[in-house]
Amino acid sequence: MFTPWGEALIHSWYQQALVKLTHLPNVNKAAIQTNLSCQLDWVEECNKDKLALWATFHSEWVSRDRFLAKCLDLDNKNIKFSVGVVGFPKFKTEIAALRQELPSHVYLWINAVKSELSNLSSADREFFQSIDPLYELNTHHYPSFGKSCQAGKTAISVDGDGTMRRCHFIKAPIGNIFNTEWEAALSDQPCTNQTCHCHIGYVNLDYLKMNQVFGSGMLERIPDN
Repeated sequence: MFTPWGEALIHSWYQQALVKLTHLPNVNKAAIQTNLSCQLDWVEECNKDKLALWATFHSEWVSRDRFLAKCLDLDNKNIKFSVGVVGFPKFKTEIAALRQELPSHVYLWINAVKSELSNLSSADREFFQSIDPLYELNTHHYPSFGKSCQAGKTAISVDGDGTMRRCHFIKAPIGNIFNTEWEAALSDQPCTNQTCHCHIGYVNLDYLKMNQVFGSGMLERIPDN
């Protein structure tokens, strides 16, 4: 799962990395976060059974029509993807319109703004829940200190230089992916952070059993219906 700083898919090397990864026999899935500002012709080179996109719509940066056209193109190309928006009430009109215009089988999730939750009305939260049935899952700072987590065991974070970290949110290095013995760094260790509040982190907490919610759609944030 690529979680780049900025938009990655405008660069050909990210596109080609996904092409190559999806054709590797030891890779089950390759996914990336994107705002869909890129061209999408490269996806035809991928093994589509292994490619998934986590597409985010920012209505203050791009028109809904333009973003929706990219979504429909992906759907026509038979690419698995979810669509996400940031949960500010000021975007409710755009969010409702997007939900209406997206194909019904495309999951639209609301990224909860934790710092603003106390300012939301009950009507706001009910609206977000109506769009994203899993919205409330994303509104918590889950207790994580000392908890068993797949981060560092079956999931790791890797920087461009190969530096491995057990989690995107724990900065201590545990090894380097270019070391031929990198797998020796994998181990079952309790979390060292007090809480976890981001999807790419808390889905790995064992006690939350998020694998039962998302199944094979964990990376691209598509629930297993």
